[in-house]
Amino acid sequence: MPSVINYNSARLNNVPDGTILTITSDAPQLLLTMGIYVSAPVSSLEIMSTIGTETPVEPTLLTGTVVVDTVEQGAARMFVDPPNSVVLSFHTILQNLPVGHHVIQLFVSTIDSDIGLGGPVTMSAWVLA
Repeated sequence: MPSVINYNSARLNNVPDGTILTITSDAPQLLLTMGIYVSAPVSSLEIMSTIGTETPVEPTLLTGTVVVDTVEQGAARMFVDPPNSVVLSFHTILQNLPVGHHVIQLFVSTIDSDIGLGGPVTMSAWVLA
């Protein structure tokens, strides 16, 4: 049975409570960055990402993307149709990363309409060996 050998988490906290961050572009916008150390060559890195939205004015496609060491490793897309808001959550699993420090980033983009992120916006990662 694998054991957790490292854990880290990040949350969007560079905006005042109650502030809605508006995403206005199809270009990926950086939400979160964190690092994690992999100490075993035979291991798994699991990343759980969550992006909570407000109700958009127009229907739109929301895309969340996980990048590890500048390489896209996971993505999820969800169509958001007014009057709904959504929480987009997705899991990314990587096997046998090289030993060392790795940078994990969470990006978001929207195609058809501006959308507000009211939260939660979080990312957790753990290394299992």
